[in-house]
Amino acid sequence: MKPPWLKAHNPTVAACVMFRGLRRFASARVSPGFLELRELEARPGKLLDLLPALQASARYAGLVGQEVLGAWTTDIGASSGRIYLLQAWPDYHARDLGLIALVSDPLAAAAAMKVQELCELQRSSIFTESTAALDEAGLRQSLLDFAVSEEGGGRPAYELRTYQLKLGYTTVPTFVDLYTAGLKEKLAADTTGQSQLVSLMYSEAGAAQLNTVHELWRHNSMQGSLLSREASRGAPGWRKAIGSIAELALNFHTQILRPIHGFKISGHMRKCDPSGWDFELWRCFYWLREDLEIELVATALDETAQAFSAVEEEEEEEEEEEDEDEDEDEDEEEDEDEDEDEDEEKEKEKEKEKEKEKEEDDGDCDGGGGGHGEAVVYGFVALAEGSCD
Repeated sequence: MKPPWLKAHNPTVAACVMFRGLRRFASARVSPGFLELRELEARPGKLLDLLPALQASARYAGLVGQEVLGAWTTDIGASSGRIYLLQAWPDYHARDLGLIALVSDPLAAAAAMKVQELCELQRSSIFTESTAALDEAGLRQSLLDFAVSEEGGGRPAYELRTYQLKLGYTTVPTFVDLYTAGLKEKLAADTTGQSQLVSLMYSEAGAAQLNTVHELWRHNSMQGSLLSREASRGAPGWRKAIGSIAELALNFHTQILRPIHGFKISGHMRKCDPSGWDFELWRCFYWLREDLEIELVATALDETAQAFSAVEEEEEEEEEEEDEDEDEDEDEEEDEDEDEDEDEEKEKEKEKEKEKEKEEDDGDCDGGGGGHGEAVVYGFVALAEGSCD
C-alpha cells in the first residue's frame, strides 16, 4: 500500500511533479518555491559522525519529495563545526506533508534521531529566491536544476556572502534593484570561468533576522575566486552598485564553505550512480576524508537494525516472563487441585473410620448373652428385654 503522500490523487504532490517536469522546458528561470536553510552545530568531536548520519537522513527526505539541494561544512567562518543544509519546498503545505512522512517512517525517524543526537543545536530559516533578478541578469538555470561544473579542477569552495540590511518594507526591493544592475556588468567582466552565482535569497522567517540577504557563489577553487574577484573590479557598474548597497547595510560578512559530496548543488557522489540513490550504491567520499570511503546507508541501517533488534529482544523477554507467570499460575492451580483431592480423601477416610467404629458399637449390642439387642418379629423391629436404649 502506497503512503498517502505518494498517491497519484494527492493534488499537492501531483502539482509538484508537474511543476518539476515543466520547468525543464521553460526558457526563463523558474522559482524553486521557498528555501529552507538549516544550520547544524556538531557536538565537540562529532563532526565526522554527523556527516554520514546527515546524508542518510537526507536520503529519506528525498523519498518523500523534499528537495535536498546541498550541504556544506564551514572552512573559514563562525564555527568549524557548523554544517549548512539547503532544502527547497513547493509551499508550506508540502513541507508539512513531508515532515509528517519523515516522522511516520521508522527508518527515517531513526536517521533523524541520530542527527539530533550528534548536534549541539539546530537553526532553521526560510528564504525566498530573487528569481526574477537572476533571470534578468541572464542566469536562466533554475536552482532546482543546478549542475555542478567539473571544469577547472582544484578544490571547490562555496562562498556565503551575508548582508544584514536596515529594517523597512522597501529595503530589500531597493537592494535587489541595485544588485541586479551591477550584476550584469560583473558577469560580463568576469571571463575567468572560475566562479558561478548559485542563488540570491532574502529571509522570510526563522532564525535569520528580517532583511537578511544571502549570496551563494561556487568557486572552482579558492585561488580561482581571487581571479574572478580581480576581473569583476573592472566593471564600474558593479563597483557603483556595491557602494550604494553599503548605505543600506548594517553589516556584511562572508564565509567559505566546503561541499559535502552526495548532494545536487554541493557535489556529485563519487564511485556511485548519482541518480540511483540505491542503498547498495549510496557511497561517497566527502572533502575532509577523500581517502576514506564511507558506507553511509550501511552505517545508518546497521544502527537502525540494532535498535530494532534491541526492541525485539525486550519484547521477547517480556513474552517469556509472561509465559513463566502463566506457567506458575497453572502450577499453583494444580497444587490447589491436589490439595483439594487430598482433603477429600481425608474426609472419606474419616467417614470410613466413623462407620467402622459404629459397626463395632453395633456388634456389641447384637442380642446374645443376655445383652442388649434387637428382635425381629415378622419383619418388625422390636426391642427385646434388656435392649440398648
